Amino acid sequence: MRQLPPTPSVDPDGAERAARAVLSDRKYIEAARPPTLRERFFDWVGEQITELLQALSSGGGRGIIAWIIVGVFLAVIAFLLMRLLGSVDPVRKARPSPEIDVELHSDRSVDEWTRAAEDAERAGDWREGLRCRHRVLVAELLDRDLIDRRPGRTAADIAQLAGERVPAATGDLDAATRLFEDVWYGWRDADSSTRDTFIAHTTSVVGHARTYEAAAPVSAGAGASGARP
Repeated sequence: MRQLPPTPSVDPDGAERAARAVLSDRKYIEAARPPTLRERFFDWVGEQITELLQALSSGGGRGIIAWIIVGVFLAVIAFLLMRLLGSVDPVRKARPSPEIDVELHSDRSVDEWTRAAEDAERAGDWREGLRCRHRVLVAELLDRDLIDRRPGRTAADIAQLAGERVPAATGDLDAATRLFEDVWYGWRDADSSTRDTFIAHTTSVVGHARTYEAAAPVSAGAGASGARP
């Protein structure tokens, strides 16, 4: 009769420790961990894409519906890309490019430009109103001989020239010019608060100009008659 091999002795404590060591391995822990919400979401998306691809390859009504879904999805993606690139803004594309140079040969007075600004503001055209307010400032500077009528100058050129004559007004000249350029050239939205801010800067500029005129020595025949009170 064949003799069976002896049954190995098993240490219960040792077996338990070995089992715990195996189960404590990272791969077993990861396998036992329930999927997170993010993992379930991506699993669901993967399943939907798989079903959609299967439907596209099949015929009949199911395939037609799948192609419609794909078409709508691609249309949405295309629309978002166009919005991102700014190519679907018909208003912006239709906006004319304003002249960069400021016309310095206009015969309109400060009062006339002021009335034009008020008319535009009453009509709700705050952008045109601010342009006229800037022309009020330019007319003031011309009347006080702080700038000349040389053509081809921009708003920034005018502010720089006037600031060189009246250094104390440089800050307000720069601030008023930036506001004007943002609205007129940059199509920034404007309203009554924009106008009030611009007027505050230009009023300060005129005040500094008066102080400059009062303090500047007047020589005979220097053309002081052109300065405004």
